Formats: sequence, structure tokens, C-alpha cells
Amino acid sequence: MSRIPDSRPSGCREARLYDSVTLLLLSISGTALITWRFRPWRWMVLVVAGLILLEITVFALIGAGDLALLLVLFILILLVASVLVLAAHNIWRVLAPGRIVLLATDNGACLDAIFHRNGRITLSNHCRAFGASSAPTLRQAAASWLRDVDGGRLDLRAQNMRVAAHYMAQFPQLRIVGRDWMGHVRLGMRADVEESGPVG
Repeated sequence: MSRIPDSRPSGCREARLYDSVTLLLLSISGTALITWRFRPWRWMVLVVAGLILLEITVFALIGAGDLALLLVLFILILLVASVLVLAAHNIWRVLAPGRIVLLATDNGACLDAIFHRNGRITLSNHCRAFGASSAPTLRQAAASWLRDVDGGRLDLRAQNMRVAAHYMAQFPQLRIVGRDWMGHVRLGMRADVEESGPVG
């Protein structure tokens, strides 16, 4: 089993099962923000939505109202299924062993601290609500807490260089060691940098 520390960070709280709706809303808003800020995903969503609207309009104009209704129904089913899957994922996050889900005091941001069997610590599912300003405070609370965790070896992923710079400012022991398969910036501790060799 993963070794979960007895301590918890100050300035935030550990999410419980009754926070599942809050986590679901944060996941939805976080997904929307990431999609909108990442230009290729934003254009993909806009193009697909435009094509679907065009299809529905064409079906309605040519008298194929049943097909238009079926298409709308299919999209609604997909959206409901996506929300249900996301809700189940958030319940699993709270119940999963080796994982602590942290919530900002205003419920405007969340962050998972995952403790692996080999002593590696990763942060995941970092989401914030629209207009929330508590995400940096939550990251700082997690950083101060994890610095005091014995035997932990941080291994983080950042969406881009700007987020990586934030992490390195809060975790001075971290350095960029490469990128993962999704293109995220991989951050590791100094020992990991020495083992990986020079980056770039």
C-alpha cells in the first residue's frame, strides 16, 4: 500500500464524499477552461459544434425532422453519459487509496496529491471554478505541506511552461526533466535530473 502521511496541509481541507458535487462542478469548469485556452482543442470544439448545428439545420430544411431529432437526442445522451462518468470519477478520487483530494477553503479549486508505492508523489486533477482566485493559494499550501513529507519524491506534470514556472517557484527542488506523451512539461527533483541527463 502507498504510505499516506498523517499530516494535512493548512489553508485548505481534505475533500470528503459529500463534496462530490463540488468536485464535479470544478471538473466541468476546469475542463472547459483547459479546452478554451488550448487553441487546437478550442477550434476543434467550435468546428464540431458548427458542423452539428449545420447538420441539424439541413435535416430540418429538407423535411427530415426525425433525423434532426435523433441527432439532438444522441448528443444529449452523450452529454449525460459524460457527466455521469465524470461524477463516478470524482467519487473514485475521494475513495481511492493513496490519494488525498484537497479543496480550497472557498471550494474554488481542487488538487489531488497521489502517493505511489515507490515513494513518488504526483499532483493531478488541478481544477478551478470560473473566476476563482484560490488556485495559487491551494498550490502554495500543498507545496508547503509536501516539503515536510519524509521520503517523498515529487514527480509533477505541468500543462505548459508558465504552469511549470509556478510549480518550480513553489517547489524549489524541482527541475524540468522532459515532457510526457501528451506534451506536458515533466518536473522532477534534482536527483531525477542527474539520472535523466541534460534536457533539451
